[in-house]
Amino acid sequence: MKVDKYFINRNTLIIKPAFHIEYQAVVLKKGKEIKIKQTPLEIIKETCLLYNWSDYDATRKAVISHIGNIYRVPIPFINFSKKELYCFFPTDSPEKDKNIWIAAHHIGELSKNELGRAIIVFRNGEKVTLDVAIERIDKQFKTAIECMHLIRYPVIKNF
Repeated sequence: MKVDKYFINRNTLIIKPAFHIEYQAVVLKKGKEIKIKQTPLEIIKETCLLYNWSDYDATRKAVISHIGNIYRVPIPFINFSKKELYCFFPTDSPEKDKNIWIAAHHIGELSKNELGRAIIVFRNGEKVTLDVAIERIDKQFKTAIECMHLIRYPVIKNF
């Protein structure tokens, strides 16, 4: 299936770049792949505006203000109408063509192959192997979980 525009939803597992003339991203949803004309970063930015009522840069700055100055900032989405929290983390700099966005809230298990590359098993049983070191994915996953925890249970800081 090919679509022009896509918004992240509760079934979105991963957003991968695609280097094709007709589409620029492939979204893995529960049980299917969707080819999207938008880039992965465009999907993230449009979804920020839809759910967060804020742009990508403001969302990114808010996360940094709570977690600290980190690289590869996870991006949370709060779907208020459904009372759902989604959080995606990048495998690389979001501006890089090879960056992949992964739904932290769907990860069931992380492991590595014989080359030390990440194997992600999502809670629904779907499995993806990425050409990214497991240590990076593990660190990004933990940061995204921390982000989700801080949204659910805010800590008031003395400024």
